Amino acid sequence: MKRALLVVDMPFLSYQVNAEDALRNCGRVMKETYANAVKVEGGENMAPTIRALVDAGMPVMGHIGLTPQSVHALAATGAGTRRCRGGAAGEGCEGAGRCGLLRRGPGTAAG
Repeated sequence: MKRALLVVDMPFLSYQVNAEDALRNCGRVMKETYANAVKVEGGENMAPTIRALVDAGMPVMGHIGLTPQSVHALAATGAGTRRCRGGAAGEGCEGAGRCGLLRRGPGTAAG
């Protein structure tokens, strides 16, 4: 690829446990795949982890809306899989230094 942004979608529990695991796992994935950025799901709760990744020099793309890794948790709380998180969740990620935002949900091209 000559002019593409390669973003790796980080696997479930590879970054959610703590910032130290996130740094190790995201760094390894970027190194081994030659990716330009990593994509993580979550809102304000992920801001400290996103900040740690950005501070270490890793570009981070956030993901709000219908987040596949949260489908089971949303169903367990009765929210179902059509719950969309936006607004403050996206703003919390931006304040942590994320470089982009992916929104997926009902009514979107990706949904």
